[in-house]
Amino acid sequence: MGLLRRSLELAIKALFCMDANQSESPQMLERICENFTPPQNARPFFKKLVNGVLKANPQIETHIYRFSKNWIIQ
Repeated sequence: MGLLRRSLELAIKALFCMDANQSESPQMLERICENFTPPQNARPFFKKLVNGVLKANPQIETHIYRFSKNWIIQ
């Protein structure tokens, strides 16, 4: 599996885990790295993806809410 695809897959897993545990802390991200062990050369992009989504989360949720029907974001 290529580094880009591996980074994307791990980022989705990390975001799901962070959401399920209601924790967006850097410590949680490090714990995820320990458990899923992304390759060292994939870590920078993986972390950039996760942190980018966390930063843009309010705008993402606004778009989901705006275009979704019968979907409530909690």
